[in-house]
Amino acid sequence: LKSASSNPSGLLEVRLGLAAMFTPCAARANCCMLVILSCSDLVLLMAAEPLPPADSSTAYLPSWWCQAKHWPWWLCQPKPSPQCDRAPIVCEGAGRALGAGENANLPNGALTMDRFNEVWLPRSIQQEPVRQAVSGDDFGIIVQFDNTTTFMGLVLGEEEIASLSAVRRAFAGENFAYFELLNGSWLSAGDNDDGELGLGFSGADLVTMPRLVQGLEGLEVRQAALGDEHALFVLTNGSVIGVGDNSDGELGLSNTQDQTVPVRLPVEGVRFAAAAGEDFSLLVLEDGTVLAAGENDDGQLGLGPEAGTQDVRIFTAIPGLPRHVVAAAAGDDFSLFLTYDGYVYGAGENDDGELGIPGTESRAAPVRIPIEIVRQVEAGDDFSVFVLCDGTVFATGANGNGQLGIGSLVDQFEPVQVPYLENVRCADVGPDSEHVYYLMEEASGVSAQEVGGDAQREQEGQEKEEKEEEDEEERRDGTVYSSGVVLHP
Repeated sequence: LKSASSNPSGLLEVRLGLAAMFTPCAARANCCMLVILSCSDLVLLMAAEPLPPADSSTAYLPSWWCQAKHWPWWLCQPKPSPQCDRAPIVCEGAGRALGAGENANLPNGALTMDRFNEVWLPRSIQQEPVRQAVSGDDFGIIVQFDNTTTFMGLVLGEEEIASLSAVRRAFAGENFAYFELLNGSWLSAGDNDDGELGLGFSGADLVTMPRLVQGLEGLEVRQAALGDEHALFVLTNGSVIGVGDNSDGELGLSNTQDQTVPVRLPVEGVRFAAAAGEDFSLLVLEDGTVLAAGENDDGQLGLGPEAGTQDVRIFTAIPGLPRHVVAAAAGDDFSLFLTYDGYVYGAGENDDGELGIPGTESRAAPVRIPIEIVRQVEAGDDFSVFVLCDGTVFATGANGNGQLGIGSLVDQFEPVQVPYLENVRCADVGPDSEHVYYLMEEASGVSAQEVGGDAQREQEGQEKEEKEEEDEEERRDGTVYSSGVVLHP
């Protein structure tokens, strides 16, 4: 068949040969029709020997073709439209930074330019465009265009991390951070209770001045993922380095011993994607499979009900996922998985609707989330964020601090669109964070970004006026409320 595909004179012979192969179903018109319609496509496709690249934007192939070639089935499925490139490995690039969510613990309203306790509509962080914005628990880090960093908030409610210069990228965990410098060196700062800073020791003393991480010197790091108290570093050769808390087996070392210096983990062939959650880790391999290790009390590893709720101390393949995952996100006690064709699956805790599916039961096996054409997923403290191909944003889950950015503090149990956001490049959410950062395309106008704060101020003003009117009506009625008891004069 391969020879005939390059020889036009042999096409008829191929067609006749195929027809003879399918004579047993000749009595069924539909079967014969299918064979006849498929022959020409089959002959043309036989010439395509190599596996299409993972980033290919070409149309998918028929399912029977993938079976014949022993290719992954996902290459032969209908592909949604429009298509888009995946979000960058690290949320960075020229753009305006916006924030939404918890702001009370960030001094001077540092989450945004306003001083709202909760920012429940996205607001600008600063007027000037930035290169990167990353989110920790009660802090954030901005990498400016001059390669300096601006620290916002407090670590453990106590201290700030000192600002740096010559920074290429920054990564934030719950209460610690890593910085890659322009010269390739890595620094770390913040909490170090479990050795997550990779400095060779652990302790309760907060490290506010970033220190050099000797164990990362000379390594070509493609991506870093920081969890609550552990960190993962994906190298360009597909291997992974881990450090920090390992009490639940999140480093996949088959033990529970914390690591105070970076160590090589027993995995290879990691594409570029890693995610570090509260006490668990996710790794996406080059073939689209996902490995998981660590805490599994809510089924966040997605290994299925038969795996139980015990910790998993070695990296284990997740069986219930399509074999074409390109990215993963690890939240507090749940996981998100983004497929090549823009679909999203989730597993783990769902008490606050973070999985965006009906009900609030935890899911031990991956389930499909009702959203499509997604280019990035982010998971926080019981809430999820989805950046779509067209630059719009949807979110679901806990919203007590306005982290969903939808104009209220009401939890959502299915993905809802975040207003006033368009042309979003990417988002950043920490696994234990209750706020989110967005990086807008630099060409985006300021008006849409400022409307959020104006609308929030207007709504809060209306609520204040309504409260004053209610109080006035109560006074006119002669009714006084005290400690929940109604007193009548």
